[in-house]
Amino acid sequence: MKQPQNLQEIQQVIQSGKPVLLYFSGERCSVCKALKPKVETTITSNFEDILLFEIILEQHPDIAANYMVFTNPTTLVFFDGKEAIREGKNMSIPEFEKAVDRIYQLYN
Repeated sequence: MKQPQNLQEIQQVIQSGKPVLLYFSGERCSVCKALKPKVETTITSNFEDILLFEIILEQHPDIAANYMVFTNPTTLVFFDGKEAIREGKNMSIPEFEKAVDRIYQLYN
């Protein structure tokens, strides 16, 4: 997962219309650290067009505030510049994969 430099970088990528996943995590969040490789593996192995970004809340509170993320981990998926999926805390990876796949098939 890439680390963004600022809010403008994230906004430009989302506005480009490409599918984007934003993974919001915390530096001291054990759930975030356990969930991140599962999300990353699921997306990279099944949906190669989706761009992955990890936003660490302590480093980029402005990005979290802009997307109304108040808890971590939170995962947002954008298609055509619009938020399509929002998952927070304890999410089911198989259910998340099904939700992404459903929209991804329509996107392609």
